[in-house]
Amino acid sequence: MKPLFVANWKANKTVKEAVDFAQKFGQEIANSSSAAILCVPFPYLYTLFELTDEYNFKVGAQNVSRYDNGAYTGEVTAQMLQGIASHCIVGHSERWKFFGENAQTVAQKVEKLLSNGITPILCVSDQRQLETYLSSEAIAKSVEKIIFVHEPPGAISGGKDYHPQEPERANEEVKTIKEKIGQDVVVLYGGSVNSENITGFLEQGQINGFLVGQASLSVDGFAALVSTASR
Repeated sequence: MKPLFVANWKANKTVKEAVDFAQKFGQEIANSSSAAILCVPFPYLYTLFELTDEYNFKVGAQNVSRYDNGAYTGEVTAQMLQGIASHCIVGHSERWKFFGENAQTVAQKVEKLLSNGITPILCVSDQRQLETYLSSEAIAKSVEKIIFVHEPPGAISGGKDYHPQEPERANEEVKTIKEKIGQDVVVLYGGSVNSENITGFLEQGQINGFLVGQASLSVDGFAALVSTASR
């Protein structure tokens, strides 16, 4: 299978910048055989989702509430994401670091997404965290419906001091994840992938794609990554 590329814009871009990016990106990857998902801030979901019929990418959210619709001021629920997002990132290390998330709240979010037909993109920092997630019945019984991400926190480009893993090490970590949950699951690598190191990761046999942060903010740069994989 061709690699799956997931862009994580985090808290960046204006709505105009988001639309301009999506349109140009869609044109640049029009003939690509790789799959791409743009995970964007909540305010841009509807606008960009409207473009998915015209262009060769999907749109996802970066977070979701662990609650259903109700009296939860400021929350965005999985029900609200129906029809404007096909995927949603959950459990990113930045959510743990800055917003106090834990394995229980992440598992609740995964369950809400699955029950509303949205594919979770579940970030896993290490094997211990994976085992904790798998203790959740909602996750354990639905692993084939979840995209997993091997996301070592020390390799995330949002920090000031980060160290991408060697491709071979990342490949072994992904292999271990697959051995625990099933060889048929999709496991991405999320850890400062860019134009300088993408080839080394593409040569690995277990990695099914990439969750891309900083390098996904440039339309030319992200399109180049996707195109490289297509070749």
